[in-house]
Amino acid sequence: MALNKIKNSFLPEKGLMQWLHLLGWALVFSMSWGAFVRLMPLGDSLWRASVNTIGLGLMFYGSSWLYHRFYEQKKHFAFAIATFVLLSGMTILRFIINMGFKYEVKSTMYEQGEAAFFAGVVFTNILAWLISFLYENIKIKKGLEKQKVLLQNEQRAAKLQFLRAQMNPHFLFNTLNNIYSLAVVRSEKTAPLVMRLSELLKYVIYDSQDGKVSIVKEVELLKDYIELFQLQQEEPQDVQLEVDGILENIYIEPLLLVPIVENCFKHCDFAENNKAYTHLKISCQKEAFIFEASNSYNPEQKQKDVVGGVGLPNIRRRLELEYPNKHQFQITKENGHYHLLMKLKLM
Repeated sequence: MALNKIKNSFLPEKGLMQWLHLLGWALVFSMSWGAFVRLMPLGDSLWRASVNTIGLGLMFYGSSWLYHRFYEQKKHFAFAIATFVLLSGMTILRFIINMGFKYEVKSTMYEQGEAAFFAGVVFTNILAWLISFLYENIKIKKGLEKQKVLLQNEQRAAKLQFLRAQMNPHFLFNTLNNIYSLAVVRSEKTAPLVMRLSELLKYVIYDSQDGKVSIVKEVELLKDYIELFQLQQEEPQDVQLEVDGILENIYIEPLLLVPIVENCFKHCDFAENNKAYTHLKISCQKEAFIFEASNSYNPEQKQKDVVGGVGLPNIRRRLELEYPNKHQFQITKENGHYHLLMKLKLM
């Protein structure tokens, strides 16, 4: 059953394969007729070429059927016996039919005796069998290769989906915690926060499920997330977003930017440094998408929370899967300043 699926996936267009077969047999017929038209009247040569083509066709497709029936099932001995019977039967049948034709030209192999005549039939039958056998082998090999690629793509898609599923609850969990804290004290910011969160949820649940999303949507999500962060602060923080270039018609893996920004907010020293900052820059070029994130941080503060996160390792893994050899992901830390560079090749 699995082998049948592989064979069926060998060519995406079944009709194309049928036309190729018809073209091949038309070529065989033309070659046969070209050989026989010099040896007999036109009508007889057309009939002779038709019979020869039909005989070779029976040999070819009969061999294919035996290949699927026995060889694929590892019944090699039965395949050898059945092939011998087919070759013998088709050779005798074609020889008897071909001997019924009269050839007008002297000094041809057809006038050199029945042995030469028989040898010609044996040779063409074996050739038809050999081509059929090789054809089926190539189909299986190509089908297995295609099946392997399909399985690899499915595994990659499953891994990406799993990584996305890891990412979504992470930043939503932190946001819900903050909303809960504001709700307890009945803050006026609670309702706007819930509204922003609902917009984020809509994007995460629906829009981000596509293979690629418009960078315009990702930027909108980023702006919503920044606003969500600012609403949670007592005073507006130094958070800047710069966008350079044309965003339209550029598509990337979804939910790549927000986790990075969340990481910046998480580790930035807003609470203790009045000069703390998080600066973000998006640059869209013709063949590349560049995202830079910089923030200040306290080198002595190793971990902001107990739970931790899956953000940056998750992003790295997703980039390896979705942009193999087409991405750059660098992080530098120096003197209380953190800088991240992510560059994606789009072509």
